[in-house]
Formats: sequence, C-alpha cells, structure tokens
Amino acid sequence: MSRPTARAALQELERRFLVRRKKGSGTFVNERIPYPVGGRHPASISQALALSGHRADLRIVTVTDVEPTQSEARSFGDDAPSRLWSIGRTISVDGDVVGFNVSKLSASLTPDVRRHLTGTPSIWRILDVHYGIRLVRRSIDVSIDTPPEHVARILDSREPAWHLRSVNVNEPHGGVVELGESWIRTDRVAVTVRFDHSTEARSA
Repeated sequence: MSRPTARAALQELERRFLVRRKKGSGTFVNERIPYPVGGRHPASISQALALSGHRADLRIVTVTDVEPTQSEARSFGDDAPSRLWSIGRTISVDGDVVGFNVSKLSASLTPDVRRHLTGTPSIWRILDVHYGIRLVRRSIDVSIDTPPEHVARILDSREPAWHLRSVNVNEPHGGVVELGESWIRTDRVAVTVRFDHSTEARSA
C-alpha cells in the first residue's frame, strides 16, 4: 500500500473517531467515552464518567475571585452575588486531558472554598459535604463549537468541541449556586442528551 493511500485511510478512520493520533506516540484504536446528560444521570461529570467504567481525574488550573458579568447576574436572578469564585479544572481520563471546565460559584454561599479544593476536587461533593448544598441542574445547553485559543491549548486540539453550559441550583431551595461551562473533546467523549417524560414533568 502506498504512503498516500495509508495516510488517507488513517485520516478517514480518525474522522470517524475509530482511531486517534497522539503527537510523538503514534496512532491508537480510539474508545469514545459515553457521557450521558439529563434525566436520571448524575449532573457531576466525574460521576457520570465513572458510571461508564472510567475514572475522571480533575486538576485545578485557576481559582480567581471575579465580579459577575451582566449575563451571569441575570442567571442568578434577584439573589445575584456581588462576587463569584471562578474555578478552572482540567478533566483527564487514562492520563489524557479530554476536557476543561469552569465553575462559577456564588462567593456569598461558598466562603473559603479555596481550602477545600484539594485532591480530586469534585465541586458537587465539596458543596454537599462542606456547605450542605445539593446541586441539581436547572438547565443545560449543549452544542459543538470551536473552543477559544486558551482552551484549545489545554485540550491540545483546535477541532470543534462539545460545549456545555449549565445553570445549577440548590435542590431544597431552588436558588442558583453555580454556573458551569465545559469544553470536551468530541473525539474522546460521546455526549448524549436524554430526558424521560417523568423527569421533564417534575422539572416543569
């Protein structure tokens, strides 16, 4: 088989997500990790990936104290906080970075959150254990978009990625606690959105 033919065949297999190429290492059979969103599935990405038999390792990249934008303040509604914690984390599976997530938390509801961001920092678990907040998704938007340059560098890919934006509330009270935004590689993760009738009826 000629080199151009072999190259074209590998490119087609890569386009179909059947193989993946890793710079400096070679070409590997690809397994896309299922990530179900909605319905009865866990809202935490690390928990959702764990159900598919994979461990997601989360690593803090940035923690900053920021003022909410007008759009973010509107998402929080009448109880919009004056400051937000912005927590950026990489999401790795089997040693490879497959996603990047930014959680923006109400600083008034989560004081001193920095000291709890140790080990594998699950925001959902931290809020439950240390603040008595049980997060559930109020809404989520899923699209495929081109990631911004700083995210593309983290993902080591400039290809279009899954783009998830969610508004998450405290289950007992319904108040907004977190705005989440994730960029996830389409070649490594297969996002599916499922809502059954009973779940939609409860949330309506």
